Amino acid sequence: MVTASILFTQTLPLCKNLQSVNCDLTEAMEYVDTVLHEIHDMRSKMDTTLSKIFEKAKDLIKSVDSEEDIKIPRIVARQKHRINVTTNSPEEYYHITIAISFFDDFIEQLQARFSNHKKQISSLHKLLPKICNKFEIDANDFEIYSESLDIEVLPTEIQLWKRKWSNKPEKDQPNSAIEAYIKSAVKCESTMGKGRAEPGTPKYIANKIKSKGLQKLRWFCQMCNKQCRDENGFKCHTMSESHQRQLLLFADNAGRYLSEFSYEFSKGFLFLLKRQFGTKRVKANKVYQEYISDRTHLHMNATQWTTLTGFVKWLGKTGKCVVDETDEGWFITYIDRDPATIELEEKMRRKEKAEKDDKERETDFLQRQIREGQKKESTEKPKNDDNTKELIREEDAKLSLNLKIDTFKKPTVAPIKNILSKAGSDRMSMISKSSSRKSEKRKISALEEIIQEETKKKNYMRKDYWLLENIVVKVTTKTLGLEYLGKKGIVIKVMDKYGCMVKLFDPKVKLKLDQNHVETVIPNVGGRVLVVNGMHVGREAELIKIDADNFCADVKLKSGPATGKIITRLPFEDLCKQHIAEL
Repeated sequence: MVTASILFTQTLPLCKNLQSVNCDLTEAMEYVDTVLHEIHDMRSKMDTTLSKIFEKAKDLIKSVDSEEDIKIPRIVARQKHRINVTTNSPEEYYHITIAISFFDDFIEQLQARFSNHKKQISSLHKLLPKICNKFEIDANDFEIYSESLDIEVLPTEIQLWKRKWSNKPEKDQPNSAIEAYIKSAVKCESTMGKGRAEPGTPKYIANKIKSKGLQKLRWFCQMCNKQCRDENGFKCHTMSESHQRQLLLFADNAGRYLSEFSYEFSKGFLFLLKRQFGTKRVKANKVYQEYISDRTHLHMNATQWTTLTGFVKWLGKTGKCVVDETDEGWFITYIDRDPATIELEEKMRRKEKAEKDDKERETDFLQRQIREGQKKESTEKPKNDDNTKELIREEDAKLSLNLKIDTFKKPTVAPIKNILSKAGSDRMSMISKSSSRKSEKRKISALEEIIQEETKKKNYMRKDYWLLENIVVKVTTKTLGLEYLGKKGIVIKVMDKYGCMVKLFDPKVKLKLDQNHVETVIPNVGGRVLVVNGMHVGREAELIKIDADNFCADVKLKSGPATGKIITRLPFEDLCKQHIAEL
């Protein structure tokens, strides 16, 4: 194994050279000669070469098992299937049995493999413009091409060829066959022109199809990245040497190539779906037609999916798209899981929540208080008597009324009494009853108590304007453009109580806004705030607690006569973050 690895490292550059697309056979044959000379040199110095190989093999065995060593295999007197060498040294045994025979066989194989090529190239090599005048060219060297050439006329053509290149400077003489072909092709194009096919001809139609890039998928080779125009061209391509080399590479690791092509196809398809259609429901075939309109796209015949239906089902199974089948075909909807998109949606939800005006917040708060009052009132209400029953009328039951009406009786004449004295006493009793009734305090329900308390709080020293200087506010209007929506800034000047001049943090511009176009900003717990409305307006305070469900907070006053007082359940609209200038 070590011997083979050393020899194959000598031939590795030769293999790469022979497998290249623009392989020059002349240079390749020269490289073959170089490799043969090197291997012959190693064979002539076999003792030195073998000692290096043997030491390398011993190190390899030691790395696997430190106790193992190279030994001579068991030898008997007569052996038919193994070389029988009588020696006591393992190095000498493997020198004779393996190294020498392997080197000799390797040299013989190289010479046999490239000897025919060398004969063919030696004759063609003499025709190169830079070399043709340095050698005598014999027509008999081209007998192998006798079926394609006229050997009798060939000597004259060789003389004319040599004459042509002898009159040109050496810098213009091509050094290789590829260089000669390129120069001759450029010259022919410059003298004859490219030529254009007439409209309507098959060549014109083929050129139009090729320029558009929408040719038949079955005539495209993904490994070679080559599009053929017809079946005959595709057949010729599959028989070419370059295609066969690509197939050998594919056969070595077919799974890797197939997974790479499938990944590239799905990546390009989903990128087009996301960029052009977004999260809309769209027909899968429409997206595919847009995808294949690019002539550089990766074809589906090189992927793990044979049909578009199979690919669409795979998108649904992996959760990349929502797929559904209808009478018109398969439809897909892209599922955007990009972190940037998710963050943008989260920002939009926060913005919608921030756009709730004060009236909606107040309505939500009142509704919540009403529900709490109703629950409290229901718990305090005495339970009904067990004897009370619900009035339920059975079906098809007759409705009967039992009205007890007294029959008319003849009025009796009352005896005459002192009417004035009796009327006065009745009047005095009625006055006393009404005064006692007024004196009684009417019982108020819990709901009415809560509403009265909230009304007192709101109406006590409250104003319909709240702007103060040196507070941080947020823009809530869309009239200035979406670039200013949600931006924060400092109120640097209050104008006519209801207007203000705001200097934004980013971008650093000044805006003239109404108080209806901005809202208060609530800092984190521990932050400095200003009371902007109510009894303690203009006082500095520290935020202690935030109740987001009820849109209120608890603060501790830091200035004024009531310094140190804690105010609970102060609405968000009555306090705002205070701007502290950086030193």
